[in-house]
Amino acid sequence: MKNNSFDEIREKIDESEKIAVAAHVNPDGDAVSSCCGMALALEKKGKKVSVFLEDFSDKFDMIPYAEKILGKAENDDFDLFIALDCGDKERLGESKGLAEKVFTVNIDHHISNTGFGELNFVDAEASSASEIVYRLLDGWCEMDAEIACAIYTGIIFDTACFKHSSTTPLTMSIAGELMKYGIPFTEIQEKLFYSHTFVEARLLAAAIKNTSLECGGRLAVSNLSIEEIELNGGTSKDVDAIVSYIKNTTGVDAAAFFYEKRKGEIKASMRSNEAVNVSEIAVKFGGGGHVRASGCTLYGGFEEVMPKLVDELKKALEG
Repeated sequence: MKNNSFDEIREKIDESEKIAVAAHVNPDGDAVSSCCGMALALEKKGKKVSVFLEDFSDKFDMIPYAEKILGKAENDDFDLFIALDCGDKERLGESKGLAEKVFTVNIDHHISNTGFGELNFVDAEASSASEIVYRLLDGWCEMDAEIACAIYTGIIFDTACFKHSSTTPLTMSIAGELMKYGIPFTEIQEKLFYSHTFVEARLLAAAIKNTSLECGGRLAVSNLSIEEIELNGGTSKDVDAIVSYIKNTTGVDAAAFFYEKRKGEIKASMRSNEAVNVSEIAVKFGGGGHVRASGCTLYGGFEEVMPKLVDELKKALEG
């Protein structure tokens, strides 16, 4: 897939008036942040903007513009649709129809991206979609504290506070530029990585109890049923951090966490170090993501869907 230039994308945005913005299902910090940063910039350029996302974690409520996000589009009355942080149309969920009926700009950093837009810019080397949004805006839309706060939040979320190998000198340079706008960077980091609700703690405890080790301790696997999640007072929004926690177990090279969103629908989240490309595995099951962090949605019961994906992880670790 050949990328279009930023100038081509800017020109299309400039000639559009009513613009829809959306990201992938189960939106994470980069999805929410990139959408918010883009929306704030578009409003600053005088555009009418609507952002559509599924429910997301309350910890992202601090992102400027987050309070304006809508659940789903009721129509396709837009001049332009900007898809962010999403590898293919299917993962847009309720917003898939926009990509099928409205001129679409696809901006992403997932290596599995299918290039589904009329205009595409996909950089698998970028730390985050938020980083690409910054590069698009740089020199074209005047930055301010709210836009900077949104973009910074997305960058540190997807780099795990600059820990992941996707962090580059350019990533750090951009983060430094954003900090010049007086953003509450300490508060953002505290909210994303160092604080949790009591419900999240209870769910983590339940997931740890359900964790088993495979491949001589190199693979950690856990799951939570919808009953377990509800028994602890939570929802699917409260389990985001679990897979990373079990991946950080000493000796573990890869982790898979399965949880029920509803009966018969199971979300699988995977994390790994250099030993496994979990994106390749996710794609086999209709999902996608990054080399070290990916996911997919599976249909059936745990006893049916878990062994198939776990077997693929085992093959990758033992190969």
